Amino acid sequence: CTFCYKSFVKKSHFNSHLQLHSNNNEIPFKCSICNKSFTQKSHLTEHLYIHI
Repeated sequence: CTFCYKSFVKKSHFNSHLQLHSNNNEIPFKCSICNKSFTQKSHLTEHLYIHI
């Protein structure tokens, strides 16, 4: 990544990471319980288990 110098093995992971550096800085998936935000829906889904 030219913004933060992280590297990725998979291009798909790199593309997902680039969302963090987008101009709008929007993180699209938010936990409705604790308001923590995630860039990927799968990460939010995994996170939700801590609230069960």
